[in-house]
Amino acid sequence: MTQSPIDELRVGILQTAPKFGEVESNIRRIEELKGQLEGVDIILTPELAINGFGFGADLDYRPLHLGDNRLASLLSSRTPIGLGFAAESELRLPYNAYAIAGDGEHRVQHKIHPVSYAPWNEHLSFESGDAVVSTQIQGARCATVICNDMWHPSIPWLAAQTGAEVLI
Repeated sequence: MTQSPIDELRVGILQTAPKFGEVESNIRRIEELKGQLEGVDIILTPELAINGFGFGADLDYRPLHLGDNRLASLLSSRTPIGLGFAAESELRLPYNAYAIAGDGEHRVQHKIHPVSYAPWNEHLSFESGDAVVSTQIQGARCATVICNDMWHPSIPWLAAQTGAEVLI
């Protein structure tokens, strides 16, 4: 169903300080903070809010998939929500991913340009994504651009080609 355009998009940002590898604790913190928000059109969490962020090629990100029962309550939220997490991949490494969930739909963006310099060295822990996706949020066409991807001018341009009016 197509929604009519809106003049403003009210965003609730959750600064969760996720801890690496503490998936259940990170999810509980998101749920706790999410419950304090009212009157927003979308709730956003940080990059890798579910898995936490660590440094080094030897890290086990224990990737998730959107069917994971631990994510069910977040993904079924009445208010659309953005979740940063390490996503399963059919490749060697997981993706640094961001899901936008709402209205029974889920759109997942994979980070296209993992950082390739110390101390982050994400390219040692994550596969690169290969597409920009967008979704409709309260009448606004939105695309997710994950951290380092914003430094590459082609990514916002590609987002605009998908019809995106808002970058998350």
